[in-house]
Amino acid sequence: MIKSMTGYGRGKQVGSGYELSVEIKTVNHRYCDIAIRAPREIMFLEDKIKKNIRQYVARGRVEVFINIAKKEGNRFQVKLDRNLAAAYLQAVKELEELEFKQDIGCSFPPLLARFPDIISIDKEEEDLAAIWQDLSAALQEALENLVKSREYEGRELAVSIQECLFKADTLVQEVEERTSFVVEEYRKRLHERVTDFLKDQEIEESRLMMEVVIFAEKSNITEELVRFKSHNKAFLMTLQEKEPVGRKMDFTVQEIYREINTIASKANDYEISSRVVEIKSEIEKIREQLQNIE
Repeated sequence: MIKSMTGYGRGKQVGSGYELSVEIKTVNHRYCDIAIRAPREIMFLEDKIKKNIRQYVARGRVEVFINIAKKEGNRFQVKLDRNLAAAYLQAVKELEELEFKQDIGCSFPPLLARFPDIISIDKEEEDLAAIWQDLSAALQEALENLVKSREYEGRELAVSIQECLFKADTLVQEVEERTSFVVEEYRKRLHERVTDFLKDQEIEESRLMMEVVIFAEKSNITEELVRFKSHNKAFLMTLQEKEPVGRKMDFTVQEIYREINTIASKANDYEISSRVVEIKSEIEKIREQLQNIE
């Protein structure tokens, strides 16, 4: 089953004291390019996150948005260094004993609070193991939803590609049917021109037939038609494969396009040329859609 490189997935997990959400958005890209936007305190998990993503995504530009919403609660602890405060207080008293005349302007407790390190704030440490466990669960949920999204769009792309391929195949059958008349029509036109040119002179049929044989050899597109059908069959089989097939399909379409160009250059027939233009149009539609297949 083919997958689109475009998709979206979201996962959510509620932990102890926080709510964690993961959003993943993907678009087409030549390789697997992952960009993570997350709070700084969990960026040390970046390698683990990327490793998990690569298990689900082979190609595409992957944008990951991780958000941790803290629940309300006392996550800070204010500490007072009593020994340091006593030392500062002793120093102030010594200043008074030296008859320090400048008015301090406030009582001792507010004054002491201004000195560094007397009062400190400790932030409650996060349980990193628990965060990774919840993040991993939310990430997996987001990735599973992402895959569903990419598979759904991949099915839509597969239907559209098959329609284009069916039209191209129908046109190629018309080209194949037309080839049986091209040589005979050329022989008739050549005979009429030679007759008109020579007027009453006798026509050398053997020389005329030699020219027809040369034309038939140059305009023969049987091999190209056989290869087109072979590539077409391989392309349809690739659509059923489970692993990423975008690059493989792109290569097959290049081969199909090469055969069509060869047919156009060898056919030397208006009806065939017009069909070739229509076939190229369908192949171009397929090539455009393949740009978004993983």
